[in-house]
Amino acid sequence: MNFALGMFTPEGLDNFAKSLARLNNLSLETAGHYTALIGDTPEIDENGLVVVSTDSGEILARVKMPEESDDFDEFFQCVETAQGWEYQVGVVGWSHPSTPILQFRHWQTQPDAASIAEARDSALADSRFFRTCSRCGELNNAGHMHDKEICQACAVLHLGVVY
Repeated sequence: MNFALGMFTPEGLDNFAKSLARLNNLSLETAGHYTALIGDTPEIDENGLVVVSTDSGEILARVKMPEESDDFDEFFQCVETAQGWEYQVGVVGWSHPSTPILQFRHWQTQPDAASIAEARDSALADSRFFRTCSRCGELNNAGHMHDKEICQACAVLHLGVVY
């Protein structure tokens, strides 16, 4: 396992801390503290866990490291309902011109890893949820598209659109 936390942007470190918190049932504050202590080159123990230690070498915890993210994790969640498990896909909506909100659409599925991976891949390929910008080639949540072909960032940069 090779991790380079020093390459994360501040937003990337926040996302990493959120993933670390979810994966290890930690508070966001504790996960943020651990993220800072892990540093640029984490120590991995024989079980594949990351050793979190102070500068003096005192071991505070051993935690599971989140898998590398493709920046789309925030758009997916698996929740238990009265009817069973639902895999949900989030689409960005706009309550006001500059106020994005995440609205989840429900997909019925069993919550095993293979089903979730298949549903996730299917959602990423479904133009109702995600689209590829014809200008920059980036995959975007459908709510971040100016139209069916151009993402909002390219619309601002190339078409003079103001949001």
